[in-house]
Formats: sequence, C-alpha cells, structure tokens
Amino acid sequence: MAQENSHIEGQAESLLCLATLDYFYVDDMEAAGNHLLAALQVTASLGDNALNATIQHRMGMVATETGDLQTAHACFQESLRQWEALGDRNGSAEVRMWQGWLAIRQGDFQTAQRCLVSALRTFQALKDRLRLAMLFFSYADLAGAQGHAEEAARHWGVVHSLVQELGASIPPRFRTAYERGIASLRNSLGESAFDAAFAAGGTLSLEDATTLLLQVESDT
Repeated sequence: MAQENSHIEGQAESLLCLATLDYFYVDDMEAAGNHLLAALQVTASLGDNALNATIQHRMGMVATETGDLQTAHACFQESLRQWEALGDRNGSAEVRMWQGWLAIRQGDFQTAQRCLVSALRTFQALKDRLRLAMLFFSYADLAGAQGHAEEAARHWGVVHSLVQELGASIPPRFRTAYERGIASLRNSLGESAFDAAFAAGGTLSLEDATTLLLQVESDT
C-alpha cells in the first residue's frame, strides 16, 4: 500500500509541476486546469494531505484568472480547510493571501484587507521573505484598486527592492500586471511623484515595511 501511495503521489506531483509551468510561465490556463483536474483524480484515494491542499489551491488560482470566482472561492476554502487540519501555518497563510487577491478582484476590499493582514502576520513570524514579497504585490494591487496611488507606488517599490535582494525574478504571469500597475500609477501620479514614492518604498527594509503595514492596520 505504501508503495502504491508513493506511486500515486509521484504521478500527482508531476501533473502539479506541469500545471505550475502552464500557469506561471506559459500562461495557458486551460492546460493548467486540465493538469490539476487529472492530479486531483489521481490523489482522490489519498484523503487530506499537503498535496491535495496544494492542488486545490492551484485550482483556485486558475479559476481566479479565468473569471470563475465562485469556483475559486470554493477551491481556496477547501485548500484552507486541509492546511488548517494539517496544522500547516505557511500553507494556510498562502491561501489567505490568494483569498485576499480574489477579494480585490471582487471589489471586497474589507475582506481583502483581513485576508492579507492574516497572511502578513504569519509570513512575518515565519520570516518568509519570498512570500512577503508576493504579499506586497497584493498590497500594491489593493491600494491601486482603492485609488491610493502613492501608497501603491510605495508598495511596488518594496516589491522591486525585495525581488532584487532575493535574486529572484517576477514570473511572466505576474510581470505584465507589475508593469501595467507601474505604468498606470506613473500616469496618474506624474513622473516625479511616482518616482519619489517608488524610491521611498525601495529604501524601506522588509522589517520596516511590514511593521508599517501592521501599524496602519491597527490604526484602522
């Protein structure tokens, strides 16, 4: 039985890898969704585990991008349920972050703020710098959607600084949104004001930027 389960997990992990490539680098949501459905079918006999929780999470991401927001919500909720049952704080926080992004898409900024700050506290406690960088991406989107252009520009400055510090790169899937967001803010704020706000965010340490966000949250 253990050998059979290992084989099933191997198949599902391969399908999950393909779906991840489809989503982040190929921008083929149909292929990503098909690979994830196949992975979910393969793992149906395994019950709740980290692999199933990850698959549900990725399915929510794909559904968000294709505009099927009801399915996205259901997948994120199921993923969160499984991560919490496993006691995995990091997995739970990552889902919370994506629930925040979904709420932004729905125009529910109060829910978005609640989800993002929950993820922020966990990633801060775990000192997960990569996911904190991803989280500031979401905060920039939230501020921009609410019309807080200067705040959004500061958050993009934090993202840019963190990506450089970590030696990472923004996946093609998100680079378009990053460049579009910056172009829009530069247009609305003007060159000088945007550059000043962006630079201000870039000079903040991750710790200071995170603390500032939490202070703003506690004051609201």
